[in-house]
Amino acid sequence: MSLPSDPWSFAETLVHETAHLKLFGVLAIVELSSPDEGQRFYAPWRCDPRPVGGLLQGTYAFLAVTGFWRHYREASDPAVALRANTEFARWRSSAALVARTLLDSGELTAHGREFVEGMMRTLTAWLAEPVPSDAQHAARAAAEAHLTAWQRLHGPLPDQQRLILLADRFP
Repeated sequence: MSLPSDPWSFAETLVHETAHLKLFGVLAIVELSSPDEGQRFYAPWRCDPRPVGGLLQGTYAFLAVTGFWRHYREASDPAVALRANTEFARWRSSAALVARTLLDSGELTAHGREFVEGMMRTLTAWLAEPVPSDAQHAARAAAEAHLTAWQRLHGPLPDQQRLILLADRFP
């Protein structure tokens, strides 16, 4: 792990990496996706197109990150509360986009579908939670900047993801 910029980033990284370890444990027991057929998708946390297995890992890790920031949204320090609300807003929407992509991919096993539907239930509940407008604006701007940079490198989103994104921009 590289040296984090602050204690919050350190804690977020620990939460993120612990989620990966937990999912590796699940994957040692049960298959969640079909073998990789070469299909690649946009992941709002990476600069390269990802296979379904990578989307599963990222979605689960960012579900955990979203939960981490959700916990600190009411922090007494206004700067921490703003950061927490911004990170919560960005990652809940990003993880929901990718969870929907996974559900529509046709590449999940029955267990994988059940697993992702569970993540989606949590994310759907979190998407209904209000976020201050300044945090929502900052989250949207960061996500849109990432998407623009990704498309500059890789071209338009795969059709399936483009439809999801158009139908469900940020709440």
